[in-house]
Amino acid sequence: MHFVKKRVILIDKDELILRAIPACLAFRHYFTEFNFIWRMQRAWPVIPGIPPERGIMGAAENKWLRYLDDPARFAGLVNGWLMAGREEFHAPDVKMEDRRLDQIGEGGGGKSVRLSSRYRDLAVRIGNCRYRLIVGTELSTYVDYQAPARALDYDSLEYQRQIRKLAYRHRQDNDLSGDGRFSGLSKEDRLIPVLDLYLYTGTKKWDGPTCLHDMLQMEGLPEAIRGYVEDYRVHLLDVGHTPDDRLLQFPEELAAIFLFIKYQKSKRRLGEIVEHMPVFRHMSRAGFDLVNSQTNMPVLVRKRREEEETLDMCQAIREMIEEGKAEGKAEGKADMVISFLADLGDVPEELKARIAGEKDLAKLEKWGKKAARAGTIEQFQAEMGVFGH
Repeated sequence: MHFVKKRVILIDKDELILRAIPACLAFRHYFTEFNFIWRMQRAWPVIPGIPPERGIMGAAENKWLRYLDDPARFAGLVNGWLMAGREEFHAPDVKMEDRRLDQIGEGGGGKSVRLSSRYRDLAVRIGNCRYRLIVGTELSTYVDYQAPARALDYDSLEYQRQIRKLAYRHRQDNDLSGDGRFSGLSKEDRLIPVLDLYLYTGTKKWDGPTCLHDMLQMEGLPEAIRGYVEDYRVHLLDVGHTPDDRLLQFPEELAAIFLFIKYQKSKRRLGEIVEHMPVFRHMSRAGFDLVNSQTNMPVLVRKRREEEETLDMCQAIREMIEEGKAEGKAEGKADMVISFLADLGDVPEELKARIAGEKDLAKLEKWGKKAARAGTIEQFQAEMGVFGH
């Protein structure tokens, strides 16, 4: 008979908890990230080839991504924004980067595990012999009241990613000694600067923080101490509240899009801009789709059905202005009819809605004459039933 000697290993409670933490973290991360991605894909449209976005991501932001996910256009954006219109960067200088930024922790056996992910809206690398930049844009139509903290989080993850990449290369080459072995980097290693640009196209003026100090409770802090609290600035372009001459420093089509968005509520100013900027006569389809998604004007929706690669927006805007004038005249005549009837008594809401909704100027003219001669509202309604069809 063979006896099997059983080996019993005793582990105290604290050690058991410590051993379980890495597995729990990995499981929690997997479950949370899977849930997050599933909810994002269900709730917001996904652009082919672009990962799902964090949080608020609507059709207008998607169109911005489509438009700027092009080396020449992104170079133009940076030239207009940072170089005051000087053509410092060109399409060959632009390299589209992976938009996912991972937070890495240590799992079981000392192996690295991905704890969480962040997504920039666009991330590119622009560089030549003098410049090496990673530029990310946070595209939004809402005021982000945590913008500086979000930028700090993004950039911290990006610098961590660069450090991990350098440290991995040194481990492969086994070329570090002394302090370098402890830090994982050599004295000569340098990180690539990170720059965040916030493009805001909302209608109300940006009233959120533009630096980290704007988010901090600084009252009661001695002035001498405040200087030690690091700040973090947000580079913001509030399109709707930026001077026209500043917007005109961007490439022609992009400047036209900015100005269209800025003056979308002013038909007169919009008409002047469209007539004086030739680019509106041959707007690219991507640019047209972007303007259409931002403004949602019916006249542009009708124009969108055309199949040409470039679209003439001038005629569409002229039609919109004429429609606006006709609508204004119709509203004036409808108000006149309702005013005549109000002299006869309380005008029923249903009747008001019927009159206000009428756009035929000739019909409103007839109603005005009838209302002026009617003795009662009921008499007007009876006659309206005769000629109102």
